[in-house]
Formats: sequence, structure tokens, C-alpha cells
Amino acid sequence: MHRFVLFGIIWLLSCEIASAEVLKSGQSIRDAINAMKVGGYESTVLEMGPRGKDQDIHFWSVDQGTVIAEYSKTTDEIASLRFLLQDDRPKKYRQQYVFDVIAFDTDTGEMKIRTRKSKPAGRSDHPAEQRRTKP
Repeated sequence: MHRFVLFGIIWLLSCEIASAEVLKSGQSIRDAINAMKVGGYESTVLEMGPRGKDQDIHFWSVDQGTVIAEYSKTTDEIASLRFLLQDDRPKKYRQQYVFDVIAFDTDTGEMKIRTRKSKPAGRSDHPAEQRRTKP
């Protein structure tokens, strides 16, 4: 009986490791590669290079776009996730849209993106001492 319980616990733990997960910045690139493989997403290639000499990039096809993971070669941590959408026109006329990805669920395909920074309601861009007041 104890062997059966131990086997059940080990099986549950192995299923947890092999299941799809949510990708975020700061996560290990190895975990991300495994999660994308389990989620059924294929690696792809784009004509772009990493931003720094100690960084590298990994690409996956997701629907009509590409998820781009930029990671550190030394720590293997993801520095940023981006989602690239582009049309099929020649490079000179191509439209591209790049979104910062906050989180990507490899199981459901749900992606949380950041479109742009917005200021909180009721706040001004000017400091209080520089605001104009009516005389």
C-alpha cells in the first residue's frame, strides 16, 4: 500500500512538471522552452539578433504572430517577452506591431500584453508648482 501511495505522489509531481504553464519575465528559458513544447508551440526563426552580447533570443509561432523571448546567456533568465504581428508584404512596405508581453499561458493561449503606459485619471503631466491658475 505504501508503494502505491508513493508511486501516486511521484506520478502527480511528474505530471505537474510536464504540464503547461504561464510564461513571465524572470523565468528560466529552459522552463519556457519545455512549457512551449508541452503547449504545442513550435520554434521558429526571424531575421533579428539579440540586443546585447550576453543575451540571446528564442522565437515561437503563436497564431498569426511570434512570441519573442530575450534572455541572458549567463543566468538563463528571460529578460523580456514580446509578441510580434506583421503582414506578408515585402519588408519595405510591411506593417509590424510589437507588444510587451506580461504573461502568456501556454495551456489556454491567453496572453496579457502591455500596449502603452497611461497616466492615472485626474493627474496632470505638470508638477503642482508649474500648473497655470486663473488670475
